[in-house]
Amino acid sequence: MEYGTKVTDALTTMGQVRVEQLQAAVEEGFKAVLNLRVPNELGFWADEQQVAESLGLHYNHIPLRLEHLDEAVIDQILRQLDHLPKPVLVHCAAGMRSTVIALLSTAIAERLTPQQVVEKAYAIGFHHIDNTLVSPQLRERFFDYLARHSQGRRQAA
Repeated sequence: MEYGTKVTDALTTMGQVRVEQLQAAVEEGFKAVLNLRVPNELGFWADEQQVAESLGLHYNHIPLRLEHLDEAVIDQILRQLDHLPKPVLVHCAAGMRSTVIALLSTAIAERLTPQQVVEKAYAIGFHHIDNTLVSPQLRERFFDYLARHSQGRRQAA
């Protein structure tokens, strides 16, 4: 997908999507969209769900605020990713939160070590995972969650 980051065959991430990108996603076989944007973010697209569903995509919106990012929110997002039909296009405003979440989902599913996750991030072109361009809070929560769930299992809610 143009402007997207393919994390796995099942997960691609990007910043805010546009109508033509959703249309392209359908043409490329995507089945679902997970929107992590917060409604009061600059450029939030209020009609995204209607457009996505009119194109035949499953749609879910879980606002991911860094100041409220905790284990319960991460669990909710990862459970939703598990249940959405694949492949899924996960997005936020700039692609940082969505890519970190997709990497976390992949790391847990594939039982990757933190070093392997950093290597995977670099391999897909996401060089922000281990530097200060990613919010320190997002990075810290990512690695803390990964350390607690490194056996590839998440507790059911």
